[in-house]
Amino acid sequence: MVSKQAQQYLIGYIFKPTHNEVHYVRKEATGDLRRSYSHNFTTDRSDELKASSDLEMAKNQIVKLVNKFHDDIEYTFTPVLINAANNTFQRYLEGKWLDEAITPFIKGSEE
Repeated sequence: MVSKQAQQYLIGYIFKPTHNEVHYVRKEATGDLRRSYSHNFTTDRSDELKASSDLEMAKNQIVKLVNKFHDDIEYTFTPVLINAANNTFQRYLEGKWLDEAITPFIKGSEE
């Protein structure tokens, strides 16, 4: 019997819609933004990351979390949903998810 694994999605954000370095939500993140950045987020894909097989739940979680961020004049914090199978992400802009597949920046791959 072949087991069909459910699609996994990771969640995170980018500092601006034009950026491609994803700040992933850590598995143990609580969403309490009073805790340190390193408790909730990481740019290291090898860390334990929050994953979900429920697409709508993952989308709702990251939008809700990023909406808690304080406004910043330099940044437009942008929720992203990462497809773990093909390592691409899509952005949430102006109240909707864009139909796109962007490859995130990975540290060490800039050579």
